[in-house]
Amino acid sequence: MADTLVSIALCTYNSGSYLPVLLDSLLKQTYSNIEIVCCDDKSTDDTPATLLAYKEQYPGIIQLHFNERNVGYTRNFEKAILLCQGDHIAIADHDDIWIEHKIQKLKNAIGNAMLVYSDSIYIDKDGKETGRRLTTKFNLHDKPDPRSFVFASSVWGHTVLFNKKLLEFALPIPEHAPYDTWLAYVAASISEVRYFPEALTYWRQHSGSYSTQYFAGGGKNTNLKYTDWKTNMLWLKAMKDFPHSNHAGFLEKLYSLYQKKESSSFVWRLYFFLAKNRKSLFKVWRRSYVSSLNEFRKMAAGVKDKG
Repeated sequence: MADTLVSIALCTYNSGSYLPVLLDSLLKQTYSNIEIVCCDDKSTDDTPATLLAYKEQYPGIIQLHFNERNVGYTRNFEKAILLCQGDHIAIADHDDIWIEHKIQKLKNAIGNAMLVYSDSIYIDKDGKETGRRLTTKFNLHDKPDPRSFVFASSVWGHTVLFNKKLLEFALPIPEHAPYDTWLAYVAASISEVRYFPEALTYWRQHSGSYSTQYFAGGGKNTNLKYTDWKTNMLWLKAMKDFPHSNHAGFLEKLYSLYQKKESSSFVWRLYFFLAKNRKSLFKVWRRSYVSSLNEFRKMAAGVKDKG
């Protein structure tokens, strides 16, 4: 029986010198029946020229779509995955490097689950290993509870392979929702998420990467305390309103308690709720019990001062 088609959804934006290294690693995959569906988000450097050169060399594998305007990170990935034809879809960040058996191993591991993810090795801007992995910081695990995606995620887009049927439930991606966390939450809610305990991607960390900018966050004259609260409220609302949620009551209560942060200096009921449910909400954390309680204290603090 022939291998089924696996699509690789790749989004590019001013990818520079990192793009050829990634493309070469995708094209060297041991799983041969692949397509690379690339959506470029109005790059202004030589990214389009690089993509066109690769497409000319690999016309049956690489499909290119150039946005007429910049639509942003999440909408560009949403567009790319909608254009994929494979039964399974993997996500590629434009500055990473894939280990050659990544697709084969994830395809073998997914089974009947909706999504499978793996570990990653951190590399610097020059491609050198830093000695750290995702598992250095996060507790990656099999069959995560859907509630574990409320405040943290162990599933990063560049690590996943998912069943295309997932899109019937996950699209459209809600505004302000991280696309990869949303896909993982939906998969965990309607089926299960599997973890493959091996590093299959070299994850590049540099000042221009989306992940680095995301974690740096912030901006001038911005009250991050209030801004982060509003963002979390939008995310909680998207989760609790998902029609296939297995924990609607739990999420509704958490949403209500979190809402009280706007009008209180400290929400004790939220603090105790977080502490009581720490195993389902924060399994991804590598923290001691005391350290977790201290973090819950910060999370239960009010945001009345909007700046």
